[in-house]
Amino acid sequence: MKEINSLKVEPVSLSEEPIDTTFTITNKETGEVISNADVTIDGTTKTTDSNGEVTFSISQGETNIELSKDGYGSQTKTRIISSEQVSIQFEDNIERVTSA
Repeated sequence: MKEINSLKVEPVSLSEEPIDTTFTITNKETGEVISNADVTIDGTTKTTDSNGEVTFSISQGETNIELSKDGYGSQTKTRIISSEQVSIQFEDNIERVTSA
């Protein structure tokens, strides 16, 4: 335990045991779930279901997540995995035109 400005801080220990983690992929602009997106973690690629979800068994800690889908291109996100549910917003590469 470390004391910082009279505040006691205990380090958090993340388990090295893999946990089943469900990722929900949504469109950052609209909030809609994205089905049939490829999600790659540590060389393993899986495809999101109709709810925009995909499950991986991974160790807790910092993880690079690659996302790809037509209309969105390919993106890499870094997340700290510490629970069984993770949400990721996918930015589309569609140019939006608004009318006056």
